[in-house]
Amino acid sequence: MSEEMDPPPVVPKKSIKELTADVGILVRWAQEQQAGFIPETVKRVTALEEARMDVEIEEAKKVLVDLLKHVKGYTNLILALGYGGILTIWSNSAEIMLPAAFAGCGAAVILSLLIFICSEIAQTRLIVKSMRNPIAEIPEKSKLASARADKISNATYWPILILGFGGGFTMFLCYVGALIREAVKAWG
Repeated sequence: MSEEMDPPPVVPKKSIKELTADVGILVRWAQEQQAGFIPETVKRVTALEEARMDVEIEEAKKVLVDLLKHVKGYTNLILALGYGGILTIWSNSAEIMLPAAFAGCGAAVILSLLIFICSEIAQTRLIVKSMRNPIAEIPEKSKLASARADKISNATYWPILILGFGGGFTMFLCYVGALIREAVKAWG
């Protein structure tokens, strides 16, 4: 039982020149495949990197916004304590201050405090009002409310600062004057 096998296919004999040409064709094909693959891979990697960076930027923005909220809360606490302290000192300064200076300092500090409180209430109302919108509109409305709140904050910053420090500095000068008067009495 001998099975007859087909003879192997006849491969035409090629010259070295023809084989070199075939290898050249294969090399060009491989280069074309790589040329299409490499830019596409670079595009994919670049897109993934950009997406990762966008996510990291958004996370950084959230952290920054959270940090700024904490900083603002801390600043407001310091301001509240400062106002409490300056009003306590002012209320105990009637004996050493001239009546006009006493009234002027009190008016400046209290006006500064009122501007600060009104500014904070207005900013809070704007942000709360923006949250009452449908969920789809909240980001846009929140940005608008935040921009308006920033305008209020910027508009009230200098009056609060000037009035508060003006009243405090005037009281400081009155205390220095009283200290000098007492020193002159003691030495004189």
